[in-house]
Amino acid sequence: MKIGRYKIELIIFDMDGLMFDTEKLIYRSWKESCKKYKQKISNGIFKKTIGLDWIRTIEVYKKYYGSSLPYEDIIDETMNIFEDFIRSEGVPLKEGLLEKLLEYNKKKQLKMAIATSTEGTGLS
Repeated sequence: MKIGRYKIELIIFDMDGLMFDTEKLIYRSWKESCKKYKQKISNGIFKKTIGLDWIRTIEVYKKYYGSSLPYEDIIDETMNIFEDFIRSEGVPLKEGLLEKLLEYNKKKQLKMAIATSTEGTGLS
């Protein structure tokens, strides 16, 4: 496939947020774990943490909620809840992924790969 003067031979997909709708699950998980600590997390603040590692995520939350919360405990709880959601509900695919995007790339005979920074996938 050619775009302008460039020939595209390979497409690399980021797994979270592009292929799989994990952002909704992790947001639900954060909300659940924060309830235990009598905190409410807003979607706006959560969106500021998308794509950040845990250290930078904690920095964002400390800016809004202060330093007194046990962030490491909240993260552990969040990940446990997130894993429970995945076990019970699975991970939803982003709308149109299979029907449109992957089929189009296959028809154009483009090589495809998945990249992720998500831990525990065996893909990182």
